Amino acid sequence: MKRNSSYLEEKIKTETKKNTKYILLFTLALLFISCGNDDNLDKTGEIVTLETKDMSFNINENPFSGAFIGTIKAETNQGSISYSVIKQTPENSFMINSNTGELTVDNTSVYDYETATKVTGIIEVSNGEIIKKINITINIDNLEDVYTGDVHLKTQEEVNEFASYKYNEVNGDLTIGDYKNNLEIKDLSLLIDLKTIRGSLFVFNNPDLKNLEGLNNISTIYDICGIGFNNSLADISSLKNLTKTGSLLVTNCPLLKTIDCFSKINSINGYLEISRNPSLESLNGLQSINTVTGRVDISINNKLVNISELTNLKNIGDFLALNHNNSLTDIKGLNNLESIGRGVQIMNNENLTDFNSLNKITTLPILEIRENPNLQSINGFSNLKKIEYYFIIYNNNSLTTIDGLGNLESVEKLNIEDNILLDNFCSLNKLVLNNFPSTNYLIRNNKFNPSLDDLKNGKCNI
Repeated sequence: MKRNSSYLEEKIKTETKKNTKYILLFTLALLFISCGNDDNLDKTGEIVTLETKDMSFNINENPFSGAFIGTIKAETNQGSISYSVIKQTPENSFMINSNTGELTVDNTSVYDYETATKVTGIIEVSNGEIIKKINITINIDNLEDVYTGDVHLKTQEEVNEFASYKYNEVNGDLTIGDYKNNLEIKDLSLLIDLKTIRGSLFVFNNPDLKNLEGLNNISTIYDICGIGFNNSLADISSLKNLTKTGSLLVTNCPLLKTIDCFSKINSINGYLEISRNPSLESLNGLQSINTVTGRVDISINNKLVNISELTNLKNIGDFLALNHNNSLTDIKGLNNLESIGRGVQIMNNENLTDFNSLNKITTLPILEIRENPNLQSINGFSNLKKIEYYFIIYNNNSLTTIDGLGNLESVEKLNIEDNILLDNFCSLNKLVLNNFPSTNYLIRNNKFNPSLDDLKNGKCNI
């Protein structure tokens, strides 16, 4: 029995030593792990976390200095995060906000797609002693190619050479042709890549140019779209995608019959001139225009019968001129016009018989109605109350009455002369009753020429 008891005691002692060893090793392991995680614990013993990852961004080439690229994404359960650049290629490509992680452009010359398609870098993201490093990639997106400066193409060879660079945009004026010399340019078809002109487009004085094929994709002209003095030009329909222009000028194109390519233009931030186009039959193409901030000049278009396509025009910032349109019979297209900034001139329209229009106009600075030989009445100003400067009715040989002026109350200066059939001035009664000054009153060489006193006394017609 003693032998068996001794054996059992010895075995227990051996197992106890072994277990003590395991407990000691386990305790040391826990101590090591605890010491290793001290940096991730806050004062309460909670583990602080910081999460982030590699990122990529895209930016258009040729940005401005300080342009926004993107923001590094990082999250922590407490405390604040700091950001810094460890490495970037090329150097000085970008900057980072240490508090927000926002990336912005530093050296703009780096962002040229033809030179490099991407920028790379290493960003350090930290919260106290917790530090992580991530890789970033900034992809540079290629923009449509831009020519900066004015371009003047005087020969077909110059047109072809410029087109070979496939520019989409001209940051300046583009002039095709020459104001002084007739040039031999015949074909613009290779300019098909052009979309935007940030200055003016002039196609001038190209006697052999028959169409504008090649300008099909131009949608925006920031200043003037000018087409003129092209003796063979009969088709400008290639400008049908033009939606914006500063001013619009079409002049001295003797074979041009239509301008319907401009139907996508809603407003003109400049002037509108359609002049000296002897074959032009209508203003179809201008029907969407509601505002012209400058002058409107429709003159010397001998086959133009009416201007009905201007029916949506409501505001003209400067002068309205309708002159020398020998086939024009009326101006009914102006019936929705509400304001004209500087005045109206209607002159030398051989077949104009009346203008029952402009009835929404209440004030004008200037009104001139001159030398329209078949004009019989001017009943289109029924709501006109004030002319701020002068009013001239001169040498309209068929005019017999001015009944349309019955609401006129104020004029600075009035001249009515050389209208050989005009014998009725009764519509001026309201004007003369407002103590109109005799010094600014001139009525002479008409069929009937009442004095100011005559009108005040009711003697206004024969």
